Amino acid sequence: MLVALVTIVGLIIADQGLKFWVVSNLAVGSQIKLIPGYFSLTYVQNRGASWGILPGAQGLFIAITVLAVTFFSYKIYKKQASSSWVNFAYGCLVGGALGNLIDRLVNGYVVDMLQTDFISFPIFNLADSALTIGVIILLLLAKEQDLSLF
Repeated sequence: MLVALVTIVGLIIADQGLKFWVVSNLAVGSQIKLIPGYFSLTYVQNRGASWGILPGAQGLFIAITVLAVTFFSYKIYKKQASSSWVNFAYGCLVGGALGNLIDRLVNGYVVDMLQTDFISFPIFNLADSALTIGVIILLLLAKEQDLSLF
């Protein structure tokens, strides 16, 4: 459980810290090329879900996020998985979900800023990355260990 808690707190601090820096230092739509041709910071206000779909459905996203956070928090507390990887994955899911939930509740939108320049992919944030990593780890572990992780 400690691995999950440290992951959650660390992700929220890192995610919100990066978002605060971006909002404080960049105008909406402006860009800083970190590694030209590969990676940039581009400030976007995402009022939808992934890829900006369903703009204006904040209530729905908040409800789904609260349910997901409740579910995975329960799994962390009740299951107390023996695997640090499972706890890390659950921590990524809860931390990532909370990072974006904070944005939705405070701003009414999610701050996105990470842009890959070498492929056409939507701009995302650290919380989105954590969610993706958590899902990938759980899928790999479920396949490898034939566990009921959900």
